[in-house]
Amino acid sequence: MSAQPPTAQGLLACVGSVLLLAGCVTTAPQVTSGWFQHASLMQARAGLDLFYWDPAFRPQEYDALLVAKPELPSPRPRHFYLRHLDEEFQQRLREHVQVLRLVPQVTTDPAEVAAHARVLVLDTQFTELTHGDQVQRWWFGEFGAGNTFIELRGRLIDPAMGTSFVEFADRRRGAAVLDIMGGDSEQLIREDLRGILDDLTQTLRAAHHETTGGVTP
Repeated sequence: MSAQPPTAQGLLACVGSVLLLAGCVTTAPQVTSGWFQHASLMQARAGLDLFYWDPAFRPQEYDALLVAKPELPSPRPRHFYLRHLDEEFQQRLREHVQVLRLVPQVTTDPAEVAAHARVLVLDTQFTELTHGDQVQRWWFGEFGAGNTFIELRGRLIDPAMGTSFVEFADRRRGAAVLDIMGGDSEQLIREDLRGILDDLTQTLRAAHHETTGGVTP
């Protein structure tokens, strides 16, 4: 019995399987030296894909830290929640950094910083924000279909010197199946953001502890 050529339906099924499996692959963030000053020195640490702390950095020499509003991907995401994620994330990032007490003042408002203060700026950028699809997660979540994705990179800089002291990057994929209905996309994204913020806080605290000889805030 001779082999029969594949049907169009068979080819489509094969292509669909490949695409579903491709959705399971999670890669580390794309790091470009044009944005990061220390890309070659960044390493995975404490849940973050990439992290760098300049050993010569002493945050106690500064008066204030300004948490800038994160940059969203261009074009801006079409989902309402993602389109307004920058302000929500900015406030949550400020709260996490403030707990560390690296500097006397942490704010999101430049007007609150004294004119002659030595200031650090925490600059962040979402390089990927994928809302995903709950129906696809419900039916094919185990194959990676419909996943949410977040890719974030950030740096703590001294704008007066043009120096970047801390750099980090992380990429996370929402759980394929949060519950029997596939999980709400906004809930998955919030969980991933909470994880990034918690890991970043722990990593900053540990790095500061190491470079100050055991003196932690």
